[in-house]
Amino acid sequence: MGGRKYGHVIDPRTGWPVDPSAGATLAAVGLESAMETDALSTALLVAGGGPNEITRLRPKMAWLTLRDLDGAFQTSARNIPVCGA
Repeated sequence: MGGRKYGHVIDPRTGWPVDPSAGATLAAVGLESAMETDALSTALLVAGGGPNEITRLRPKMAWLTLRDLDGAFQTSARNIPVCGA
């Protein structure tokens, strides 16, 4: 819309889609509960990525965030298993 990209995740503080230029463009969480995983990955995305209070309060939670910095990608992660390791 107007040359600007919008995602499908709404920031409850503003009522507008999360601005990918202001934080993470992807947030993934790994937990046993699908409901908790969905809620916490959305919260991480709205909060701009990690690490933050969400990740500090759940030290065993696996998480990954990705930021697009004008084509250069920056990741943050914890407890993500590496294939083949």
